[in-house]
Amino acid sequence: MKGFNNLKVLKQGMQLVTAAHQLSDAYARTDMAGLVKEINLLAIGIPSSIAHYSGTENQKGLGDALEAVVSINAKLETIGSDAAEVANFRQLIEQEHALIQLALAKGEGRSFKKPAKQSRLGLSAKNRKPITFTSTQGFQAELF
Repeated sequence: MKGFNNLKVLKQGMQLVTAAHQLSDAYARTDMAGLVKEINLLAIGIPSSIAHYSGTENQKGLGDALEAVVSINAKLETIGSDAAEVANFRQLIEQEHALIQLALAKGEGRSFKKPAKQSRLGLSAKNRKPITFTSTQGFQAELF
């Protein structure tokens, strides 16, 4: 977890998964069960995509999570219920959307620099002739 831009996004995503599971429990026996199941699967994908991509690919994971949040918003509009579970879930989705956009905005200004020094292992890439090592002492050959 060391390489994540913003761990609040991941934590909020996990709260979103919990709320989606509670939402699916509330609508299990209604005609909206299929739609709520799709929302639940999309919610699971948010922290999963953030955790999957780390380091330099963190922007891709945040982009995938943002796409999932937008599609969840579209599916929530078709439910149109004012129940407490749906209102709580909508609030969490809005918070997650804002956190992801903030993390994406912070990551855009970063540029990675190459190291100033090169390692000795990189010398062979500069078309230099490798130095061969020869040993003339017989007892060293017997030890190995």
